[in-house]
Amino acid sequence: MRQRCRRPQQQCARDAAPRTARTRRGLVAAAAGVALCALLASPASPASPASPAPAEDHLAVAARQVVELVNVERAGHGCPPVRQNDALRQAAQRHADDMAARRFFDHTSPDGTDPGQRITAAGYSWSVYAENIAVGSPTPGDVMKAWMNSPGHRANILNCGLAEVGVGITFGTGGPWWVQDFASPA
Repeated sequence: MRQRCRRPQQQCARDAAPRTARTRRGLVAAAAGVALCALLASPASPASPASPAPAEDHLAVAARQVVELVNVERAGHGCPPVRQNDALRQAAQRHADDMAARRFFDHTSPDGTDPGQRITAAGYSWSVYAENIAVGSPTPGDVMKAWMNSPGHRANILNCGLAEVGVGITFGTGGPWWVQDFASPA
């Protein structure tokens, strides 16, 4: 979890599981990611076409489910729902893809790029932002449960001052990698 405001300056360190626990979860999650895609591709009803949707559709469904779960949590704590924002989604997806490709797990990329820089590069002018990352949780429900059980991640989700969100998900060996980028416009 990382949070930053233009004024006042504040940063929060992320809660990280020990590397061995992440590695075990990652191996299990790789198989679970395939299962999630299969589950999301299954027809909604017997009358639905039997052909599976492309992988991008599975990711969009999973991201939408995360946003829905975020808004359920926020409603239960008196916060307005967050709106999905495409620029935030792009920033989150790029970071998830980058973590998977370069095999790291951090808010700051190996080249030193932080969430605020990634969000700005995606074309979003922010006044405040926060980022949640996770690796190894196989489903939207599992990753939300993990975030809600972590005080810092929970604080980001329940921050009523954050109005918009983008979710990025990358499946693959050692993953899936999940990124939530929250922000409010400048």
